[in-house]
Amino acid sequence: VAVTWDSSFGCNDVPAQGAYEVRLTILNSPDSSEPVRVERVVLRHTTPRPGGSRPTARLEHTGLVVVTGRYQLVSTDEGDKANLHLAALGETATGRPFRLGVNLHFRGPGARE
Repeated sequence: VAVTWDSSFGCNDVPAQGAYEVRLTILNSPDSSEPVRVERVVLRHTTPRPGGSRPTARLEHTGLVVVTGRYQLVSTDEGDKANLHLAALGETATGRPFRLGVNLHFRGPGARE
């Protein structure tokens, strides 16, 4: 299976909490020998986890094209940030599981890597 995607999305200078919307475009290569069907998108977890705390986030709409939700940054020694780790889940035409990770990186004003 040959799949093309943008696996990481970044947004700088965001407020401490707010809403997000991301458009997922997943294209199976025309010369692929096996089609892929994406059935759902889930929020796996959030990072970083300084001192045991972590950013909060949720999915509100889990459409296969547009995913929306809310986030809240966590304070780290590099500034306020949140990483949301999503997964697009489905299967191939022969029933094999398909998983594609998609990461959203939110950075507060002045945050650095």
